[in-house]
Amino acid sequence: MKVFGSAAPVLFAEKELKRILAAMTDADVSGLQIGCFDAFPEIEPKRTARDALDDEIYISVRNFSGIIAGCNPRSVLIAAYRYAKELGARFVNVGKAGEILPKLTETEHSVFVHEIPSYRHRGVCIEGAVSTENVIEMVDFLPKVGMNTYFIQFREAHTFFERWYGHRNNPLKAHPEFTREDAQACVREVEKEMSERGILYQAVGHGWTCEPFGVPGLGWEPWTEEIAPEVLENFALVNGVRGLAEGITLNTHACYSNPKVRKAIIDDVCNYIKDHPTLDVLHFWLADGVNGVCECDGCKVMRPSDMYITLLNDLDAALTAQGSDAKIVFLLYLDLLWPPMEQTLNNPDRFILMFAPISRSYNTSFGVSGELPEMAPFVYNKVELPKDPNQNVSYLRAWQKVFSGDSFIYDYHYMWAFMYDPGSIKLARVLSEDIRNLKDLGLDGFISCQIGRVMFPNGFNMVTMGEMLWNRDASFDLIAKDYFDALYGEAGSDVLAYLSELSKRFAPLDLQNEKDFAPDAEKAAVAEEIYHFISKQDFSDRALAAHAEYCMRFAKFLANRYAGKPADVETLKQYVWEIEDEFQGIYDAWSYDNVLRHIWKLYE
Repeated sequence: MKVFGSAAPVLFAEKELKRILAAMTDADVSGLQIGCFDAFPEIEPKRTARDALDDEIYISVRNFSGIIAGCNPRSVLIAAYRYAKELGARFVNVGKAGEILPKLTETEHSVFVHEIPSYRHRGVCIEGAVSTENVIEMVDFLPKVGMNTYFIQFREAHTFFERWYGHRNNPLKAHPEFTREDAQACVREVEKEMSERGILYQAVGHGWTCEPFGVPGLGWEPWTEEIAPEVLENFALVNGVRGLAEGITLNTHACYSNPKVRKAIIDDVCNYIKDHPTLDVLHFWLADGVNGVCECDGCKVMRPSDMYITLLNDLDAALTAQGSDAKIVFLLYLDLLWPPMEQTLNNPDRFILMFAPISRSYNTSFGVSGELPEMAPFVYNKVELPKDPNQNVSYLRAWQKVFSGDSFIYDYHYMWAFMYDPGSIKLARVLSEDIRNLKDLGLDGFISCQIGRVMFPNGFNMVTMGEMLWNRDASFDLIAKDYFDALYGEAGSDVLAYLSELSKRFAPLDLQNEKDFAPDAEKAAVAEEIYHFISKQDFSDRALAAHAEYCMRFAKFLANRYAGKPADVETLKQYVWEIEDEFQGIYDAWSYDNVLRHIWKLYE
């Protein structure tokens, strides 16, 4: 195998291709050539105008002789994995255990692929409870399914690592202290792995409204330390008081009309960019709370989005003076869904629009035709967030009238909604349709804000995400057939049918909109029937069997709750935690517990 270039992702692609082919064949692979497009003058790129965010792959190989190339080092790695897939390899989940590398019975083959992906932005954002190894496994998995981006939220993602290393809420383990410095060490390890693969590095998001004033934004836990009065003056005035929104630093807005506050924020962003030269894209968001923007005389004369644009223009000017061409993501979210009335971006090319419809329903996908529902009226600090997916699109369309630059969606299918659909197939289909429709919505990609370990009982959701982002015209049904046949062999169609039926049976409970689980005889009967349906299944696959056991206990618990009977909460709660060690890489007990405990309040 001949390698052109010394970039780390190209060398990593060579190493990975040698490893994979060694497992699949004894054939001579010395005729393979691997490198970037500029090493092969015979390649005519499909896209001539591109930047570091774009990918393109080229494969022309016959009988282990030929070219495997990409428009940049990361694309070379994506091309290497694609070649392996064309030979029969399948990447069905994270980690080496998620690789299926069949022995080739013959060496004759012809592979020609020359493609650009349907979307520029194809990635995942850290969430849930994760170890360093969990994040690295996800980073490793992304290029295997054609994805290119990983987003580390906040400055060092402390809360996500602490949930795992501190074993938050886990009654079966001790709870050691996990510091900010510990989290920083985790991020450094992840950064190395991202750099080796050329994965685009996006970072921060929330925190800019508190960190510049010496108040850490580590997570969503209430801040318990005293804050000096002169520091509180930087925060939003709400109901006559300046302080933390519900005691949570990340949820707190600043007083954006105050020039000293704006300068402190902008200086902090500029310093962060200067101190993080490997960063590809920085997210500059405001607070993670709704209806808490500043009500002082200087702030309330503008919509929050107008004040946001003012901040973004300040940031652009400061970065230009600093000589930085850093890309900045700005956020359409909560109060910021309503577009500005007065301000516009002075330098739109620096910015990337991120549409985050966190309040939407996942029962249906976004529509792309027909008349859209009207936006709700903007009422300062009394906004009502849209739940209907199509009404969410109305807000996006309004923003697109004032910004026509690069953009993507930041969506939450696998943050909570996976708990509403234990069969997972309905949600995966909604995801596939949402991704297919992105281009028609004028969006150039998707970053999934999701639990990191959300591949239980399998990784079909992540493979669907990667396949559809690479090719929006791919068939969901063909992806499903290929995946389940590869993972479960002759039982593939039966497993797919079972999980599809599970999705269908849970649907009438409408768990996404459930609030109090009040007595309901009809729903009690549905949940009881689900229990009996699952109890008749028999799985040799251990993850499927454990998942079925969870679903069965969950269904029995729901049946009792809906019937007004005592529900065995401890049996359910214990099982959620006791299986985690066995499936740690693909199953996040903290997230299951979080939905059951805090969102549905099924137990305390």
